[in-house]
Amino acid sequence: MRSLKNINEDYTKTKAKIAELTAKLKKLEQEKTIAENSEIISAIRGGKMNERELTALLRTFKGGQDPIKPEKKEETNQ
Repeated sequence: MRSLKNINEDYTKTKAKIAELTAKLKKLEQEKTIAENSEIISAIRGGKMNERELTALLRTFKGGQDPIKPEKKEETNQ
């Protein structure tokens, strides 16, 4: 059986690691949002899309789907 001292040390280290990873995750989420926004702005400024394509792109980003590989709906045989 481990001693209380060892358990407390592991507990403290684990809490510190969780805090570190939580901060890293928050930073990555911010960077992801900035990168997504930059891609959208570049596509819009490029003027390579018509209104329908632009609307589809914005809906895709809002829904969190990959615009290159949209999710396929499963077909059901009835």
